[in-house]
Amino acid sequence: MTSTTKIQNFIGTILSDIKRNPVKVLIAIIAFVVFDLLWGYISAIFLGTFVLFILLKWDSRVFIAGGLLFLISCPLYLLQRKELMAEEMAVYAYYSLFLGVMLQIIEYWRENHSFKCLALIKKAKKQKNKKSDTWINTNQN
Repeated sequence: MTSTTKIQNFIGTILSDIKRNPVKVLIAIIAFVVFDLLWGYISAIFLGTFVLFILLKWDSRVFIAGGLLFLISCPLYLLQRKELMAEEMAVYAYYSLFLGVMLQIIEYWRENHSFKCLALIKKAKKQKNKKSDTWINTNQN
């Protein structure tokens, strides 16, 4: 499969998801508008897209790939002595990578329906409570 075919399939998947989920898309559009009014258009783009990815369950690696592209562009701007653009790209890279990791965590939680570490913590607390109850009962006798 060529890269153009993969891109066409990716775009086709996006369009079909949008057609199948108009309510979720409307919620994402409202999020775009609210974020734009509160924090500006750059935040609206990042956070609105984040909401869209959550609602439509799209792959979070897209955010991470975008973050890596922003990161790669930083030295290129520095070579051209465009420090301000390099700093902006670094900030965008941070936003993209952070949101990508957050999406990864959400995907992990959706797949497992809980975090195993939280289950282990609950189990440890139950065992601790049982031990303390046993200690109290033996001291009362």
